[in-house]
Amino acid sequence: TSRPRSETRLRLYDREGRLVRSLFDSRFNGPPSTTPGSFTTVPWNGLDETLQRVPSGLYVVHLSVVDKTTGVEETRTAPVVVTTRLSR
Repeated sequence: TSRPRSETRLRLYDREGRLVRSLFDSRFNGPPSTTPGSFTTVPWNGLDETLQRVPSGLYVVHLSVVDKTTGVEETRTAPVVVTTRLSR
């Protein structure tokens, strides 16, 4: 078998830049899909690293892919809004 050529990490940070939860790490979770049209899905249950529910607010998801051969890192970020259901 061939070794994956990159390390992929998906992490969630709060607005102050503190790590809230590491959602995916190819070193531990295995490589993500590289098949065109196929995606790796990463479910998140709303809990932080200490398994506490995160408060409502704005977070940033950070995807990082590092090519292990060249060391070139590619990153993408996106906002995530966490809300709670209003009681009836």
